[in-house]
Amino acid sequence: MIDLGAKIRAAHARGTLDRLDISPELMVKKKAFDQLQADMPRHPEKFFEHISQTLSGKRVFTYATWNLLHNMAKAGLARGLEGVFAADSCISTSGGAKGMVQPVGWVEDILRFTGASQLHESYAMSEVLGAHRRCEHGHYHLAPTVIPYQLDPETSRPLPRSGRVTGRAAFYDLSTETRWGGFISGDEITIELDSTLSAVVTVGAYRVIGGKDGEGSVIVSQIPEPVPFATALDDRTANLVPIDTLEEVRQS
Repeated sequence: MIDLGAKIRAAHARGTLDRLDISPELMVKKKAFDQLQADMPRHPEKFFEHISQTLSGKRVFTYATWNLLHNMAKAGLARGLEGVFAADSCISTSGGAKGMVQPVGWVEDILRFTGASQLHESYAMSEVLGAHRRCEHGHYHLAPTVIPYQLDPETSRPLPRSGRVTGRAAFYDLSTETRWGGFISGDEITIELDSTLSAVVTVGAYRVIGGKDGEGSVIVSQIPEPVPFATALDDRTANLVPIDTLEEVRQS
């Protein structure tokens, strides 16, 4: 419909609209699409009425690019809506800035409107199924289903796979089954390829420290029983430490 609309506008500008051959069935769909576009200003009111009455205080999952989430939050805050959903709702975003400058306080606006305790961010793209989650330290962690490559931006040759490397991002997606999984993006990324302690990974009531490249790991648990994934550490040493808070680790 968008392509058809562009053709009609171009033909109208050239004065050749009478020569444009469009099937009657397609014109019916075009009129319905035009009506949908004309009704767009009324949709936000229905949306906010729906969430304030039906979803208020409930745990929800929302996934969208940052600009759509922020626009929704600004519109809701302007209507006096705050803390709409439950605090343990999952509000997720990925896809980058989309060529726009992210305004100061955009994350706070989203959290104030939704009422969620945190915003889950990831580095991802529609061409690759795996999403690379951002941890509390501000680092993105590669999804286990994606093999990353960094290319020389001038020659497209693969760069060395050791140390701290910056290059054009390319990925091989192991999750794809109906198409070739390789994809070269236009992004410039930096990866720490030799890091053994990249960050603290939070898993429910546990925190796993280390456990990469054959090193030992520490599982900080808040329950006395061994964690169920301890045997999946690939022969690495697992130290199971039952504690009440992480402050006990910092003080020891």
